[in-house]
Amino acid sequence: MMTLTTHYDIIISGGGLTGAAMALSLFSQTTKPLRIAIVDSADKQQASGGFDERVIALSYGSAEYLQTLGAWQALQDRACAIRDIHVSDRSFYGKARINCQDYQLDALGYVAPLQAIASSLYGQLQQSPGKAAQLDEYFGNGIESLEWQKSQLAVKLRQGQKLTADLLLACDGGHSKCRQLAKIDVQSKDYQQVAIVANVQTARAHQHKAFERFTESGPIAMLPMTSNRCSLVWTLSADTATEYMALSDKDFATTLQRAFGDWLGPFIRIGKRQSFPLKLVHAGQITQHRLALLGNACHTLHPIAGQGFNLSVRDVACMASLISDALNAGEDIGGYPVLSAYQRQRSVDHNTIIQLTDSLVHCFSNHYLPLVVGRNLGLKALNYISPIKASLAKTTMGY
Repeated sequence: MMTLTTHYDIIISGGGLTGAAMALSLFSQTTKPLRIAIVDSADKQQASGGFDERVIALSYGSAEYLQTLGAWQALQDRACAIRDIHVSDRSFYGKARINCQDYQLDALGYVAPLQAIASSLYGQLQQSPGKAAQLDEYFGNGIESLEWQKSQLAVKLRQGQKLTADLLLACDGGHSKCRQLAKIDVQSKDYQQVAIVANVQTARAHQHKAFERFTESGPIAMLPMTSNRCSLVWTLSADTATEYMALSDKDFATTLQRAFGDWLGPFIRIGKRQSFPLKLVHAGQITQHRLALLGNACHTLHPIAGQGFNLSVRDVACMASLISDALNAGEDIGGYPVLSAYQRQRSVDHNTIIQLTDSLVHCFSNHYLPLVVGRNLGLKALNYISPIKASLAKTTMGY
């Protein structure tokens, strides 16, 4: 029996945050009706975060973009504003502070649960008048093969369906199947580090402050959450992370207290701990014939600067704008002009954030005394040299 082929304007591979944001952006920013498919090998709950309690740091720019998509209203009650960022080094006195009031803003950014962001994006997709009918979902049914044709890209799914599209947007994460099928090479660096993440409760209220504390064992990020909780991200060597993951909650809290200090008082509760190996993965080529990579499919970053998803949001915004312009001009949305513009416009931002993140990892993971002294002088100088401080704040806020 012959399998029928279904044609779409755009196929989005990956139903996580980046894929959902991409679909919503297309429906929000384009005037021509589009037929779009979202394809993911996981089921919908797993693809959009499931019951994962991890949180994401949203820059002010990312929050503004979600607001333009109509997804912020459902999310804002679950998001905690970051009004103050406190950076310090346990080894020396050096510290720096960035406050939202210095820039006439209500917040520098926000912290929100991954699942809450996914729910707001998919909820808005379903609520958009007349838009849900233009979106087909193939969850639990990933891409098995790609065939490049002159005017379209042919896709075969795991369950046998055949689809074609003018453009395939790969939003399928750090282990992107689309990237592998397209034989796009990546540059990879293993930092030999592991991040331990957990939600914690402290005796003292966080007062909407985010902390980045550089310690001998590794950087500790403490992000404010709702219900007066904090999200911990502790970067450690692989051996130390294994040791700390094996500790009881009480012993882990004691060890964390010793490293982080008394900024938030005693740690009174430690939530479920999870650990993740840290690598830099970067695809220099982010487009191919009728294919573009977005989000973690083209860049997976160290969490030290909290820029991973925010960089993905800017990928989405750029691609949505280019597709909208092409539609308005009657041009091919999967043609060379759109893809070359995306490659050109995103490469600068990617390289800037990758270099910033990589430099921070090496600077604050190094115990060489002159470098330690230098970075602490730098932290102190940030408080007194306004242009440098403003530039750092601008990057943090996603501008």
